Amino acid sequence: MKKLAFCTLLLFTSTVYAQVLFEAGYFITDSNEKVECLIKNMDWKNNPTEFSYKLTETGEVKEASLQTVKEFGLGTTTKYVRFKVAIDKSTENTNQLDYNRQPVFEEELLFLESILEGKASLYYYENGGTARFFYETENTEITQLVYKKYLKERNLVGHNNYYKQQLYNSLKCESISAKMAEGLSYSVKSLKRFFMNYHQCENAEFEDYAVEERRDLFNLTIRPGINYSSLVVESATFASYLGEFDSQMNFRLGLELELILPFNKNKWGLVIEPTYQSYSAQKVIPAPSLAERALDTEVDYQSIELPIGIRYYLFLNENSRFFANVLYTFDFVGNSDITQKRLGTENVYQEIKLKSRPYLMFGVGYKYLDRYSIELRLLPHRDVLYPYLSWSSDYQTTSLILGYTLF
Repeated sequence: MKKLAFCTLLLFTSTVYAQVLFEAGYFITDSNEKVECLIKNMDWKNNPTEFSYKLTETGEVKEASLQTVKEFGLGTTTKYVRFKVAIDKSTENTNQLDYNRQPVFEEELLFLESILEGKASLYYYENGGTARFFYETENTEITQLVYKKYLKERNLVGHNNYYKQQLYNSLKCESISAKMAEGLSYSVKSLKRFFMNYHQCENAEFEDYAVEERRDLFNLTIRPGINYSSLVVESATFASYLGEFDSQMNFRLGLELELILPFNKNKWGLVIEPTYQSYSAQKVIPAPSLAERALDTEVDYQSIELPIGIRYYLFLNENSRFFANVLYTFDFVGNSDITQKRLGTENVYQEIKLKSRPYLMFGVGYKYLDRYSIELRLLPHRDVLYPYLSWSSDYQTTSLILGYTLF
């Protein structure tokens, strides 16, 4: 079963590499030649300076950059346009603010992400946590919308919100009021709505590239399942006192909390899943000599696991998706031990308390209708006797987990 889990992980990885990386797109060269191609979709959080592409599915992978490309796009919702702009990259980290209220501009050549294009166009730039918006109209060249955090007296934080005045002055229309401009926040959602209102007021057409996707920011899922576990115990002091215990099936129950990250098209999530798991087995270990009795060895292992990690989704269609997990798992062991008695007696020969360190888990699964899920998860190794210098163990688990998302 563990081989099946490992092969499934490899299959998922190869599927992601083959199907996700390159998507249909185009780019426009400096000579205004439009090239239809397949572009490696990196789901850029930071605005790119270059990208990889190939002309056919089996073609050679090539590179293109700011220096040779004026524009590129994927599908109908991702478009980057090259501009030479004056940009203020002042930090937004409160601990690093200065007392200068005015922006400090530097001229740079950048790919700006198109949010909305029309009679008035809105563009976006992000790098290293610094977010800036730009706009242009029929009468205005590409210009940054000014927003800057700075320090005031007594180390209070001030905000230069000049972008509100810029938009009110530039996007004049009957239905656009000063109050509407004053209520703007420096965000995609707020600014895009303002630009849409302007175009509707002007009865002008526009292209919306920042199509808002329906997102569940937070998911709570109950996850019962079956663990198929095995345990090998070895003693460095007594070579014959080792036990390879039978594999056992046991019930597990978890409650998963998932946070979908607000970038990369909902493909990444953070998960935490408190889980109850148990394992019990018995084995008679032959005595090392005729003068001794065999050891009746029992294992009773119960714990609360706390896997914390990342999840990646591979969308098949609107209702179906595969996912893969990498989880760093803490193990809070309860009243658990390995007890050894001389066969035919009630006297405890040896009692070893179990204790575990954090380990990695890996899993792949499938989710349907954002409600039902199934996952195959692998714990390749866990030492449940790590505090003991003379003992070692190898605890392995393959889990089949069902899930039902409550909300």
